[in-house]
Amino acid sequence: MKIKTKIDLYNFFTVVFAILTFVSLGGANGEVELLRVIMNVVTFSFLTYFCFERENKLKAIIRRRKRNKVILSVYKPTDITYPAA
Repeated sequence: MKIKTKIDLYNFFTVVFAILTFVSLGGANGEVELLRVIMNVVTFSFLTYFCFERENKLKAIIRRRKRNKVILSVYKPTDITYPAA
């Protein structure tokens, strides 16, 4: 799988887990046990953080590759001046 595809997946999952974290917080109004709400919030918060960090690591790899990319220059033979023999 390409790095760009992985970045897109991690970005998607980061957003999904962040939304689920806020949805889990909504259960704290008394409909669900408080311990279960806390466990859900912690779990989804951890997953959000994990996906965010993995996405940043992959973006750093791409930036490093771009920075270390070799640039070749090709000159025409007419552009080169030779010293007089």
